[in-house]
Amino acid sequence: MNFKKTIIFSIFFFFLSQIIFAEKLVNKIVAVVGENFLTLYELNKMIEPFYKNIITSNMTDIQKEEIKKRLQKEILYRWIQDTLIETEAKKYNITVSNEEVENYLNEEIKTFGGKERFITELKKQGIPFEEYKKRIKKELLKIKFIQFQVRGKIVITDEELRNAYMEVIKNYDREPKYYLKVLLINGDKETAQKIYDKILKGESFEKIREEYSFTTEILNNVVLKKSEIDPEILKEVEKLKENQITQPIEKEGIFQIIKLLKKEKGIPPSFEELKPKLFQKLFEEKAQKYIEKWMKELKEKRYIRVFL
Repeated sequence: MNFKKTIIFSIFFFFLSQIIFAEKLVNKIVAVVGENFLTLYELNKMIEPFYKNIITSNMTDIQKEEIKKRLQKEILYRWIQDTLIETEAKKYNITVSNEEVENYLNEEIKTFGGKERFITELKKQGIPFEEYKKRIKKELLKIKFIQFQVRGKIVITDEELRNAYMEVIKNYDREPKYYLKVLLINGDKETAQKIYDKILKGESFEKIREEYSFTTEILNNVVLKKSEIDPEILKEVEKLKENQITQPIEKEGIFQIIKLLKKEKGIPPSFEELKPKLFQKLFEEKAQKYIEKWMKELKEKRYIRVFL
């Protein structure tokens, strides 16, 4: 009886020790940043969405492990930076409100065409909606803190802006470009004409697509240089003003109705037109250099140890 108890106790102790060992392994500290402990468990949660998107079924275990280690190092480096910024932001009482998070989130949701599609996309990446909101809050905190740090410390001169402008237009493609929307109709001339008349009366390409779902298709955001357009089609397109449409044009048994969205003449934008974008680009480049220098100095001041 005592022998059985000894065996049972030994087995229990063995499994308990394995659980404790596994728990220690999972909760292994990979870095210390000041008073913050960064664990392997949290790091692996962070890399999981990226890891899933990279690996394929034909990869070997060695290849997968190499990818995992590379991701761990890259994400840990960013995590250390984020932790430093969050710690410093608290010192200066920089915060992000729930309203700011919601406003940012709503803008992102709009670009996806609604909350349902947005959440579906997050699920594909294995990111819960609430977790994503937390990430947004952290990102906004970083942005606010960086803006606070570089405010008044970065100067962009007119000479720098003009030099940047000359670089942009140096390789500018001067051939005219046409931005088009095309409705393809797989039907006879009578059907194409009927559809054309409906569009003239105010029906959109999308409405036509719903009505003639089996015989029509829409090509959005078609951008072509002048030399890339069929001469016969170009002749009709050049007659159009913005948002006007061609009559049905038949090509290889398919009718096309083309809407001209915009035409670029091939003339480079003026300095004044590009100035805001150039300023933003130069500002971001200088801000990045400043933050890298600041981070280096901060790392030297703060206690940081990496164990990965």
